Amino acid sequence: GINAEYMGLFLFMETPFPRAFSHVGITVPDIEKAFKFYTEVLGWYPIMAPALVKEDPTTAIGQMCIDVFGKGFEEFKICHLSTSDKIGVEMFEFPKKPKGSHVFDPFKTGIFHFCVQDPDVEGLVKKIIAAGGKQRMPIRYYYPGEKPYRMVYMEDPFGNIMEVYSHSYELTYSSGAYQHEAKKKEQNLFNEANQDFTLHLSLIHISEPTRRYAISYAVFCLKKK
Repeated sequence: GINAEYMGLFLFMETPFPRAFSHVGITVPDIEKAFKFYTEVLGWYPIMAPALVKEDPTTAIGQMCIDVFGKGFEEFKICHLSTSDKIGVEMFEFPKKPKGSHVFDPFKTGIFHFCVQDPDVEGLVKKIIAAGGKQRMPIRYYYPGEKPYRMVYMEDPFGNIMEVYSHSYELTYSSGAYQHEAKKKEQNLFNEANQDFTLHLSLIHISEPTRRYAISYAVFCLKKK
């Protein structure tokens, strides 16, 4: 038969693990200005300064780009950055730029924003605005009056949408941001309904050991007075 160790390994292999994020790609109209903005304002590490990539099937990178963008792109500029948590950021500038500015349309299928984390949300907002970005909304609290978890939507100088969090994603949502208000109302109603009752603890039973090992337990109940 199959032993327990082998079965455990089989189940482990069958269970999907959470893949790590490697990098994201962002298209900008001016890669030199974008490189300056993201390194100086957000502090991202420069991995590779802006460089030119040509449509050339005789090179490995050239062929990869033909596979991705198709024939006819001729050339584009690219640079590489990294966040403090090792997420890579590729930035592209293509010679064939669409007319008009970036249109914010979160209802279309696809990625419509990315988020960075900074405990000084207010300070980062000021820096983004000073560098040519835009604040799209007031800074909001997830738990007003209780916890300092804050967020705000911004635009970089090129119209790309970015969000700023004061705390980590896990910390913010593990606290149940969307259900928090409903839970508060439910708790308040419960407190109001039971404010006239005082609960007292009453011991009603303690067991005696009945086996080889000294295992015993106690059962308590609460009485309204």
